[in-house]
Amino acid sequence: IITVRNTSDQLVPLVADSLRWAINKANNDPGLNYIHFDIPGSCPRIIDLNAPLPDVTERVMIEGYTQPGSQPNMSASAFAATICVGIRGDLSDHYGLRIPGSVGDGEYLHLSGVAIGVFDIAAVDLEGGAGSWIHGVQFAGHLGATAIGNSAINVRLSAATYDNLIGGDDAANRNVIGEAYTAGVQLLATSGDGHGNQISNNLIGTDNTGTAPAPNQIGVYVSNRNNTIRNNVISGNTTYGIELTGVSAHDNTVAGNRIGLRVPSTIACFPPPCDSNEDLPNGSTGLLALNDSSDNSIYGNRIAYNGGSGIRLVSGQHNSMLTNITYQ
Repeated sequence: IITVRNTSDQLVPLVADSLRWAINKANNDPGLNYIHFDIPGSCPRIIDLNAPLPDVTERVMIEGYTQPGSQPNMSASAFAATICVGIRGDLSDHYGLRIPGSVGDGEYLHLSGVAIGVFDIAAVDLEGGAGSWIHGVQFAGHLGATAIGNSAINVRLSAATYDNLIGGDDAANRNVIGEAYTAGVQLLATSGDGHGNQISNNLIGTDNTGTAPAPNQIGVYVSNRNNTIRNNVISGNTTYGIELTGVSAHDNTVAGNRIGLRVPSTIACFPPPCDSNEDLPNGSTGLLALNDSSDNSIYGNRIAYNGGSGIRLVSGQHNSMLTNITYQ
């Protein structure tokens, strides 16, 4: 266990017990390391970066909920966590936390319990490794009165990494992923064979409550294969909720999402709408498939109120649509 005890980001000399120092220490200690937090002072404690953090090159779990005063989310539908550690760049920093493509698939990053933003490429960038897990994280937004700030992309998974999980089934695993000016989540196919990633149980394009917009430009952008996007709220984004694009975007599963709607109503009814205030539209199409994306399975989603079509298939073959509920 390596403990962060201050908010310093001095580069020379490196300050002991800072986050930068902790990542360097983990990288130089082969095997699994845990980075915990015990920073004096009241919540929140903000780490303002003076340069990009070191790349993650060994297995590490960065556990922000170890900071005193923190509390994971317990809400069944919103993101009601108490996060006490913020990590901010200044838009000259390309990445917040990054695994480079040169890192082998035996390494991973588990990140939880922090708020992170203000990076001009991606707040979390997974180019290498496999089996990383990003959960219980707030992207952009505020911690109390403190603005975290937005990034170009909140979570980017490049083509050399696979089998990563963004979110998870439990309420505590939910991320809130908003305010990115390119995409909330990107799954890319360039220069490799990224696949097998899961985007599950997140709020993508909404605020922490799931009832108001915190728009990304695109909610989820997918150009690689065999990924699963399920049980998310993907609403409030300025253009598309989900974009599947390119010949490498095949055999993906999009299931059980709410696209263009707020978090689930407590009212159970059929047929919809159940709640006259349930709309939280994406600005254009709810789900768009184009550029010969094929063999994708789209089922069990609730898609409504979006500025364009609910589902639009422009090109590609064998995309199946089953048991979706769409209305306006």
